Amino acid sequence: MLGLKEIREKYQSPWYEKKKINNIFSRYFYTTIATVLVKFILPTKITANQITVSWVILGFLGCLLFTAGNYWVSILAVLIIQLHVVLDYVDGPIARARNKKSFKGIYIERVGHDLIYTIYFFCIAVGSLRHGFDPVLILILGFCASLGGFFYKHARRAKIYCSLTFKKNTPANSTALEGQAGNMKVSNKNKPSFARRIYRSSLIVWEPVFFTAVSLVLAIFDRLYFLPIFYGLTYPVHFVLSYVYQARMADKEVDKLTDMTGD
Repeated sequence: MLGLKEIREKYQSPWYEKKKINNIFSRYFYTTIATVLVKFILPTKITANQITVSWVILGFLGCLLFTAGNYWVSILAVLIIQLHVVLDYVDGPIARARNKKSFKGIYIERVGHDLIYTIYFFCIAVGSLRHGFDPVLILILGFCASLGGFFYKHARRAKIYCSLTFKKNTPANSTALEGQAGNMKVSNKNKPSFARRIYRSSLIVWEPVFFTAVSLVLAIFDRLYFLPIFYGLTYPVHFVLSYVYQARMADKEVDKLTDMTGD
């Protein structure tokens, strides 16, 4: 049976290093709990796809519970969301340890993420009505946060798709390709501007792992309404900045990501 250290070092840490996932929540909190679960699940017949479907269902359930507008129900909802995030770090190592990665599992995961985090802020906004906020204002903010989050993810994935399409449809010896590669090398060698460094270092704030962790603290102090307010004001702006950034800047990480095989 695999030990915790082997599971973490062989099936978790290298994967996150390659994926450039270095935030503290992923590397030291969620993955630590997930590694223990992986150890106990590996000897069973539970499949990675079953785990994926489980956390997708839990994510939806947690979001729906947020709409109740009750303190203790919100605590339950946020705990379910935490379990949802932990299980999201379990299915991948299970699949890799058994060498049974599947397109179906990856597809369910991607769609599940998009659906859950598209309704996440809006459901919290609905539950926040009990605090006496103007219904129209708080629901609009929740809607803007959800929509901004969805399109922010789309902007990143669109660049990955375009990179894959460009590499697939452009001959390796093409002058245009050589020109593109040359330009990207020059761009990547240049020291990033101050604005670009700020942008890159602040990305974690708009990632699900960050705001789901923060939601646990806010729920305890009955201040979940901060999430739709903050992200309703900032996510649309963040999407526009990301859209411009992804379109204009050469991105070494996207290039490395599209060069990977078997992910």
